[in-house]
Amino acid sequence: MPFGAALRLVLFLLAANGLLSLWLTGALPLPLAAAAALLFLLGWWAEPLRARGFPPARFLAVIPVLLATGAVLDFLLVAEAILTAVTRLLLGLTLYTAWTLQTAKDRWRLALLSMMALVTATGLTARPAYLAVFAAAGLLLVWALALLHIEGEASPGDALGARRDVATAGFFLGTALLALAAFALTALFFVLLPRLGGSGLSFPRREGGSVTGFTEHVTLGTFGRLSQDGTVILRVTFPEGRASGRLYWRGLALDTFNGEAWDQSDARRFPLLTRPDGFTPVSRPRSTRVVRQEIFREAVESRVVVGAAWPVGISGLPPGLTRDVGGAVYLPPGPAAPLRYVAFSDPVPPGQGLADLPAPERMRYLTLPPLSPTIHALAREVAGEDATAAEAAARLQAYLSTQFTYSLDLDRPAGRDILEDFFFGRREGYCEIFATALTVLLRSRGVPARLVVGYVDGAWNEYGEYLAVRQLDAHAWVEAFLPGDGWRTFDPSPRAAFDAARPAPLLGAAGRYLDFLWLRWNRYVVGFSAADQFGLALRVQGQSLAWREQVSRRWERLRAQSPAARPALLLALAAGVAAAGLLLWRTRRRSPAGPLGAPPVPFYTLALRRLRRAGFLKPAGKTPAEFAEQVVQAGGDAFVPLRELTLAYYATRFGGVRLPPEMVTRLLDLARTLPLRPSR
Repeated sequence: MPFGAALRLVLFLLAANGLLSLWLTGALPLPLAAAAALLFLLGWWAEPLRARGFPPARFLAVIPVLLATGAVLDFLLVAEAILTAVTRLLLGLTLYTAWTLQTAKDRWRLALLSMMALVTATGLTARPAYLAVFAAAGLLLVWALALLHIEGEASPGDALGARRDVATAGFFLGTALLALAAFALTALFFVLLPRLGGSGLSFPRREGGSVTGFTEHVTLGTFGRLSQDGTVILRVTFPEGRASGRLYWRGLALDTFNGEAWDQSDARRFPLLTRPDGFTPVSRPRSTRVVRQEIFREAVESRVVVGAAWPVGISGLPPGLTRDVGGAVYLPPGPAAPLRYVAFSDPVPPGQGLADLPAPERMRYLTLPPLSPTIHALAREVAGEDATAAEAAARLQAYLSTQFTYSLDLDRPAGRDILEDFFFGRREGYCEIFATALTVLLRSRGVPARLVVGYVDGAWNEYGEYLAVRQLDAHAWVEAFLPGDGWRTFDPSPRAAFDAARPAPLLGAAGRYLDFLWLRWNRYVVGFSAADQFGLALRVQGQSLAWREQVSRRWERLRAQSPAARPALLLALAAGVAAAGLLLWRTRRRSPAGPLGAPPVPFYTLALRRLRRAGFLKPAGKTPAEFAEQVVQAGGDAFVPLRELTLAYYATRFGGVRLPPEMVTRLLDLARTLPLRPSR
């Protein structure tokens, strides 16, 4: 490939990679991103288009002014943060530079803008796709800088743009290996550099980056909408093994119902004390069956901390957590951001062993809005007049889950109460309608009850062995207080058959594997913290000690079997070291290292040696081409062969060209023709 075409292609690939990193930030709306992609592709043919007068030169001249004005207005009126405004400014500057790419300065500018785009995206995205973009940038940047350096060293007479012996396959392969080594070194620094706190790449999401979860005020119909959204909210691993049975990811409990919506009657928040080790006790464990869950939560708008019922402690969250009267835990105020924390849950419910609730609390969980007498009559008929609280709860749950149908396709009944229409009309609904119905029926029979919102179960990912909890797993259920048993969970919603009938995800196993990669990225790159670093150091130390102990045991066993083993082993080791040293010495004799460890070019080395004897010493800051012109002008026509030797040096040293032996011999002979003193 001609050198000029290769340089242009590498620069455009580097710029495209930078634009892709900007798109990953989410700061570019889809229409803007699509238009930018089209303009960038057309920029490859910008030179012939400009020759035909498209776009007009006057229009191109005012674009920088328009971009600067637009960036100021964007920051003042539209963007929520300066980085999002910078993202859109970099997009415009990159497109403008791609369309006006003519001089060497333009090419350097395009490379610089591409790297600025990559750095800007670092502060706005934590997606695993960014790793691929970053790795590609490392390779493309090495290629671009090497080609731009060669272009800067070449003289006008070299006709470098049309030459095919510089940007060869060997050049790209060699520089790719160099980029790979640099990337490996960067990964080593990432692991070894000290961490000051938590994850270093965890940034709050901006401009629509957060996901809508359940809220603290539930209006009937909320979960019907969420149940059709497959966005993953939580990814949960179980270090000590997954708990058996259906998992309810408890969010918060609501106790006040006005006929259409649920709310909390007591808005008080009680501060929770976080210990120096980062653990925050929530309540006292009631058994020894505490389940540990490591939870990766997406950036959601709700400040409620979700965990398996019932959370007794949380680790890994910032100080300032609070708790309400229903047992829900809240984050301190702040922007929505991805979280990683550990929740400890006791499956034994609170209140176990209590005969009754305190009077004010009991009254709060028995309050009802005005209801139709037919609903009270239904509760008496289904539960039975003389049933205990446990019997009434079991009968009412069975009635709702078997006599009614789960459905999302519901409209608000015109002129009729929602519950009345559910009980005596449609007889179908979604989870919060079922939970509301059971809570109302229980309170009607004198059983304290409350509605709880959160998530239920999730999709098991066999690749990472974790549970992916999605928006469509948002759920509402009931907690009823039973004398002696405490707060028990009841779920009257018959959604199991509905969930089983859902179509399989479009990507299937591939989608689960991509989600597994997302989890690994966030766990070991975005969330790589000082604690992870310390744990890795301990594991390395432990493995090292185990290896040394194993080697020592084998050595002692070998000595016991053969007393002559130690001298023989030492002799073999000395022979190996001597052989390696001899091999290294012979290799260095055959191909002594040149500048920066690069293999020398023999004919050019010979030419420089003869030129030094002639009084021409190459300065460190002068390129070989400039030095050749200086020697020819000062020394006369006898030094003209130095030009051909310099061009061959460029091709061999930087282009990776392998010259045939006869060509090397001819160039050596040509170097020997250089006089040992100036001819004039």
